[in-house]
Amino acid sequence: MKLLFFAISLASAQTIVLDAGTLIDGKGGVLKNRQIVIEGSKISAVKKAGGRATYDLRRFTVMPGWIDTHVHITWHFNSEHKYVGGREDPA
Repeated sequence: MKLLFFAISLASAQTIVLDAGTLIDGKGGVLKNRQIVIEGSKISAVKKAGGRATYDLRRFTVMPGWIDTHVHITWHFNSEHKYVGGREDPA
């Protein structure tokens, strides 16, 4: 049992380093060529790229820490509190 707990502790403390070509920081900043260091389940550092990375995401834009940024602007609830998935017909 102690061995299992030890193995789980090691796995959760794993450090992951992401290379990001473009990073949007959520505060209006756009950073280029950065590394995001993740220890366990938390971001511990964002620094200039250099050194070894676990994953190469330099071709992509990364938005760390954002939970769900997927939205559909035309979806809403109307004045009767009913879901509308597109434009309302003004009938």
